Amino acid sequence: MSDPTTLASLLNITKDDVKQALSYHAQDEPGVAGVLKPAVALISDLATDKLNGALEVDCLEMLGQAWAKLNSLREYADPKKHPPGEAAVVQLGDHSVKHPCYPLLELKALGVNKVLTELKLTLELKVRFKSVALSIRDGKIMAAAPGEASVSAALKYKSFTLKEQSTPAWKLPGEIAFGHGIPIPH
Repeated sequence: MSDPTTLASLLNITKDDVKQALSYHAQDEPGVAGVLKPAVALISDLATDKLNGALEVDCLEMLGQAWAKLNSLREYADPKKHPPGEAAVVQLGDHSVKHPCYPLLELKALGVNKVLTELKLTLELKVRFKSVALSIRDGKIMAAAPGEASVSAALKYKSFTLKEQSTPAWKLPGEIAFGHGIPIPH
């Protein structure tokens, strides 16, 4: 895996991964098994496409959102401590960042205005950095200079890991700009 930039390219979810999740889901929800069984191949194909489409999310943007939640950065959201226009560079040493998200696949039948079942998944993105410098202005992370990192992502259904992928040490671009910035919550 040379240069994954999206969760979809990092994980590469397959039809078999989705079938496994549907199988676990059917075990948990006995009434669902009868609905899923006749169309599991079709459902798996469609759900795999939808899930990979939803995972076309930039890993680096997700990291910026995770950094914004660090307690050590909260003071930069306070305009009394850091007035508008003030720029700061915050150095973070060797550290890990975790960012979970929760994809939800709703299964519906054509012409039925009701969800037949929901497949709730957990996606965990973990990144280990040797160091990173964050550029902060107006209570937002504007850019990061991360250097080297290793990335792992796991897709789970409850406690079952469906897919897990890791990278070796990954040399990130010299600077990652976050457009209009990622707000740091108060």
